[in-house]
Amino acid sequence: MQNQELYISIVSPSKPLYEGKVTSVILPLYDGLAGILKNHAEMMAELGPGKLYVKNEDDEIVFFINGGFVEVSKNKITVLANEAYKKEDLNKEIVQKEYQQIQSIKARGDEQIQEKLQKLNAVRNKLSFLKEK
Repeated sequence: MQNQELYISIVSPSKPLYEGKVTSVILPLYDGLAGILKNHAEMMAELGPGKLYVKNEDDEIVFFINGGFVEVSKNKITVLANEAYKKEDLNKEIVQKEYQQIQSIKARGDEQIQEKLQKLNAVRNKLSFLKEK
């Protein structure tokens, strides 16, 4: 198993986004970032909103993801994202409308307030992702 290549599969509910050999991956977990290299220990973790960096021999690809799960086992990384986009797949005007809609929600009670805050955090991260070069 030591000589096996590191491989990733990124899937969202709408479509598979990326599959292939990689040299490293940086993931936004629910409680921080995780870096994955060849022969990483097995793990399963909850994903948070943020940038997913996929580095291969030729270049680095950046995705925005919002929640889901990651599993690492035997040099295979499986990312099951609730939402996942490449920058060119996001429309700034649509994301801004989404932000305005979430802001207009009248949250009552701890659960609704927490849900609204999580949605606002995700859409803010999406807007930040769009502003980057």
